[in-house]
Amino acid sequence: MDIVTLFYNNDLEIKLLKLQSMSFSYLDTNLINNIFIIYNDIGEFDLNLIINNYPILYRERVRLVNRQQCSAFIDIKSEPSSWLNQQLVKLFVSKIVKSEHYLMLDSKNHFIRNINYSDCFDSNGKPKIHLDTYTKKEGMIVRYFNCLDYFNVQSDLVFTTVTPFLFKTQYVLDMMNFISEKENTTFTKFFYKNKFKYTEFFLYSSYLIYSNKIVEYWTVKNRNKNFKSIMCNIESSWNACENTITPVSKNREVKVFGLHRIAIQKMNKEYKRKLNDFYKLFYNSEICEFIEKDLLFTPLDNLSI
Repeated sequence: MDIVTLFYNNDLEIKLLKLQSMSFSYLDTNLINNIFIIYNDIGEFDLNLIINNYPILYRERVRLVNRQQCSAFIDIKSEPSSWLNQQLVKLFVSKIVKSEHYLMLDSKNHFIRNINYSDCFDSNGKPKIHLDTYTKKEGMIVRYFNCLDYFNVQSDLVFTTVTPFLFKTQYVLDMMNFISEKENTTFTKFFYKNKFKYTEFFLYSSYLIYSNKIVEYWTVKNRNKNFKSIMCNIESSWNACENTITPVSKNREVKVFGLHRIAIQKMNKEYKRKLNDFYKLFYNSEICEFIEKDLLFTPLDNLSI
């Protein structure tokens, strides 16, 4: 499979991408074909700023895709990065990747334990997709039901809409072609027109249900997810240390950790200290020094209690 990470011109985004690249040492080298880093912003990014953070074995596999290359498929050349065009790029990258599957990441995601074939595929080669739960039909989950309605299907299954997310390349292409033909317009125009109605992951999972291709996926229950993230609304109880870093440090099944850049900005020093200690469980002293001095704490921060 290929691994794809989307990022844009933001200091913390690029620092998080550096941490992700350092964490590739946890990946089975036989699992990965290509590593695509997609610069979803105006201008160009210099690959030399990031390449040496990858383990030596992976450096020749890294491919930088700047906005100009994306604009061959999506009309966003002069538009700054946004949540909307990020979603489009995550789908249109299916025209760039070289493998049957691609694992979509955000810069916030990094590996904290060994990743091998069984973390992504079952014994029959079916790619993993994670189920989710909801209590009320409100908020983001409404967009999932909008997507089901679009394809005129019903399902008791609800899928996650966050990274890491494993796409089957051909199915992404099939979905975009299906919608383009049905609407008699480009997929980009369709998506922009319905920007408050659908999301990329929900459209894809709904298409899998509609086309009965979901049977070709390995569905995994929410409680067995192998990833966990600290998201931007740091004040929420589910984002607290006892509900994020504490259980992850004990649960060896969690292989991918996420740290949103806005969460870093909102964290108090106590949370940052605990997070700093958390990372020491997984990374060597060089990476931990980068996390402490470059990512979590500014020179003005006082590390004393």
